[in-house]
Amino acid sequence: IRLFKDLVNGPTSGDIVLITGIVRTRQMSPSSKQRFFDIFIEANYIETLNKEATSFEIDECEKEEFEAMAKNPIIYEQITDSIVPSIHGYDKIKKAIAYQQFGGVIHKKPDITIRGNIHVLLIGDPAVAKSQILQASQKLAPRGVYTSGKGATGVGLTAAVNKTKEGDWALDAGALVLGDKGLVCIDEIDKMDNNDRVAIHEAMEQQTISINKAGINRRLNARCAVLAAANPVMGRYDPEKTVAQNVSSLPITILSRFDLIYIMRDQPQEEQDIEMAGHVLGLTSTKTTLDTELLRKYIAYAQKIKPVLSMEANECLRKFYVEMRKGTNNGNGNGIGITLRQLEGLVRLTEAHARMALRKQAILEDAQAAIQIMKDSLEDVGLNIESELIKSKPETLAEKMAATRELFSDGQEHMIDEIKVQMKMKLGMNEEIDSILHKLREEGSIFEPRFGYLQKV
Repeated sequence: IRLFKDLVNGPTSGDIVLITGIVRTRQMSPSSKQRFFDIFIEANYIETLNKEATSFEIDECEKEEFEAMAKNPIIYEQITDSIVPSIHGYDKIKKAIAYQQFGGVIHKKPDITIRGNIHVLLIGDPAVAKSQILQASQKLAPRGVYTSGKGATGVGLTAAVNKTKEGDWALDAGALVLGDKGLVCIDEIDKMDNNDRVAIHEAMEQQTISINKAGINRRLNARCAVLAAANPVMGRYDPEKTVAQNVSSLPITILSRFDLIYIMRDQPQEEQDIEMAGHVLGLTSTKTTLDTELLRKYIAYAQKIKPVLSMEANECLRKFYVEMRKGTNNGNGNGIGITLRQLEGLVRLTEAHARMALRKQAILEDAQAAIQIMKDSLEDVGLNIESELIKSKPETLAEKMAATRELFSDGQEHMIDEIKVQMKMKLGMNEEIDSILHKLREEGSIFEPRFGYLQKV
């Protein structure tokens, strides 16, 4: 495409454009023996089309149908059941994807912009249908892009500057840029390129991608929701380790940008296995679901609504956030750092729940539903919310090792048998005692100054 100066800097990478121009040819080589020609467009007009979910033509009859659907008290269950209906189970995950499809409202302030997109991460064992869920979600979204962590091309997830055949530098857009104002499904995000790992921090929170290379300085929009799937480091998820340890290739700075994280484990359970087999073999009746095209239009129509939180919803979210923060100062060493990102995530989930019912105001019911799905996600990754505290489950290996270190006094020798008794009586450990002491020796936290004794380093 050849553009004149008055058309430059109109659209950006990833935009959908309408170009009016003249198709021309150009000889690829100055040699008269070469008869290969390039085809290009000499543009005289270029228009950036609206990339939001407005490509659907919704008539008045459909609007009336949508308003009637929204008044149905079971609309939430209908939408959830319509998310990947061919896959049995995973109700919590399907509910989270439903929230993500509708999304929250972008809050633009004089100095900053708070994203409205909801990011969801699935971590799980092989053969638990992670890829199928991603592909089906991408097809359901009014605007969706599917890719893998490595990327189908050298561009990757964000953007890249590559040399053209003529030797010039050109800016190529990646999946997050191409999915602007839509849903980007990233399979095997734990295997993404190192360059993407650096740039994705900005893309997921600020929703822009900055490029500064070869004289090209651009900031591209990446205003999209991210639905990602990751595989554990050792192949299967280890419940004795934390989420960060299971997917060590994803730093905690990236994990913290996901509003909801779910663990998908392949555990033999007779009752569940019978239901799963019946579903796969077509022996069980399926739930009543909405037509896919109808649901896509419903989502596109709902995304035009910008619900405002009511006073009751605001107060409900505020109380829950304060209760979560109390757990960080409970003094028992089990506190989890809850930041404002969790509160912003709750606001987005509340707005998404209101959009499902086409409400212009988010009420108390919406806030309570957002809190419940946040609790489900926190408990799924190994956090328990009990009364006013949020703390890690004591079963995790990291918790047990940290608690065992506290049993040692600085510079003092302890009999191994006494330490084992304390680990059993105070910490409730049993079979794993020898294993934990061995791991502490390996990492250099304790050593054996003489036979039968241990000392803290």
